Amino acid sequence: MQSKPFRSLALPIIAGLLLGYYIGFERPEKTTEAQVTPAPELLPGLVPDSIVRVEMRTATRRLLLVKKADGWNVLAPKKVPASAREVRRLLSLLCQSRYERSLSPAPHGDALQEFGLKPPSLVLNVTSLAPKTQQQTLQTLFLGTASPSGRYIYAMPGTRTSLLLVDSQTIDEIKYFLFEPPYLRKTR
Repeated sequence: MQSKPFRSLALPIIAGLLLGYYIGFERPEKTTEAQVTPAPELLPGLVPDSIVRVEMRTATRRLLLVKKADGWNVLAPKKVPASAREVRRLLSLLCQSRYERSLSPAPHGDALQEFGLKPPSLVLNVTSLAPKTQQQTLQTLFLGTASPSGRYIYAMPGTRTSLLLVDSQTIDEIKYFLFEPPYLRKTR
């Protein structure tokens, strides 16, 4: 007779033990909004208003934008005023761009060829001014080829300390400005 009450209690006891184990060890932690860490910035510390010069170049193309007192000007491939709206869009994109992963240590020498970084497919130079000191800071980013999945583009900061994986859509948006320069678009 003792086996019947034990059998009827065994299932709730086992279920309770499993639930306790899940709650204590296996349950994923809930993350609050404060705990979510944003992806790291591709060009750290940039603010659109602090940028004074942007250069993008490949083996065959070059775009040079320089901030003057009267607005932004394209100095290469030809000297013309730039569309203020398009420049704002580019600066916002550069400041908001993030990378997905960082691989350290970065490859160097001939190993860079595997990632399309020897030579890089695109070099991006962004010069900004520090708000208080007006000291110029240059940030360089070398862009390579797509990862095997095609979802990411390999990139390397000018410091050459790490290899970054950047969403290919972000890079395509940046390259758009090189292949469709701001002076070719309508100014508004």
